[in-house]
Amino acid sequence: DIMNQPPMCDPDKIAAMSILNLLTFYVWIAKMEHFAFISCRMVQLTIKHGPCAVSAVGFECYSILLSTLNKLEEATRFSTLGLKFFDSYSIREWLPRVYVMAYGILSFAIRPIQDLEEPTNQAIQVGLE
Repeated sequence: DIMNQPPMCDPDKIAAMSILNLLTFYVWIAKMEHFAFISCRMVQLTIKHGPCAVSAVGFECYSILLSTLNKLEEATRFSTLGLKFFDSYSIREWLPRVYVMAYGILSFAIRPIQDLEEPTNQAIQVGLE
């Protein structure tokens, strides 16, 4: 179970995850063709070297990638893991980013819109702080 793996300890791997985290935003806007590579790499690093605080972003990005391939069941599983990683590390300033991916992009395809109001409002509130 990936949630029970020891955390990522290698500072080089953690730095790589942080850089990939920053790149996800930019490639989403400007170089979408690189989004799949970055998403897959973040998940791969987490599986191979253990989770870190940035793993939530990687798993949410990967879930979006899966949803674009119409693999909604798998996307939901990866998104759920991403939210669990977020909950375990609870880095508040990343809440808007993680929630936008989990609830603002992916969930429209799988959940009733009423279920999205609370997490979306929470992400907006944290983003405005």
